[in-house]
Amino acid sequence: GGGDGSKSKGKEPMEEEEEEEEGADDEEEDEEAGPSTALADAGTALGGVVFRAGNYLDEQPPPCSVDAILCLSVTKWIQLNWGDEGLIKMFKTVYQSLTPGGVFLVEPQPWKSYRQAFRKQKMPDETREHFRSIKLKPEHYAAHLLSETGFSAVEALRSADMGHADGFDRVVLLCTK
Repeated sequence: GGGDGSKSKGKEPMEEEEEEEEGADDEEEDEEAGPSTALADAGTALGGVVFRAGNYLDEQPPPCSVDAILCLSVTKWIQLNWGDEGLIKMFKTVYQSLTPGGVFLVEPQPWKSYRQAFRKQKMPDETREHFRSIKLKPEHYAAHLLSETGFSAVEALRSADMGHADGFDRVVLLCTK
C-alpha cells in the first residue's frame, strides 16, 4: 500500500518506505559479502546437465542425444587397444550421438607418447600389432574429423607440436557438428 493511494492497515506509508529501504540495505550488505555459492543455486543454473563416463566403443547412445562430449588422454589407448578401426568407430559414434551444433572436445595425444607407452609397461602382442598398423596419426585427426566423420568445423583451442609435445602441452580440438 501507500504508493497507489491506498493505506496499509496499522502502518503509515512512511514506515513502509523505511522498511523497504532497510531491505535494500540488507541486499547491499549481502552483495558486499559476495554472491551465494549454494549448491542448490548451481543445480538450478545447470538445468538438465548430466555428467557421464563411458566407453563409446561398447555403447551406442541414441542419435542426437548428447550436446557435448569431452575426450581427454584416451585416443592413444583406443588406437593401441583397438587400432585405427576403434578410433574411427569412436569418432563416428560421438558424431552420431551429438545434437546438431553439439561439440566434441578431444585431446589427441602426441605420437611420441605411443612409443613411450611400451617403455612404461609390458604390452600384449596384439597391442604391438595395432601400433605397427596405425595410419591415422594424431596430427591427421582434425582433417579426418572434418572430411571423413562429418564435423562442420574443427578448431585447435590449444596448439602444440602434435609429434613432439611434452607432458600435457597438447592440442585440444573443438569439433562442432
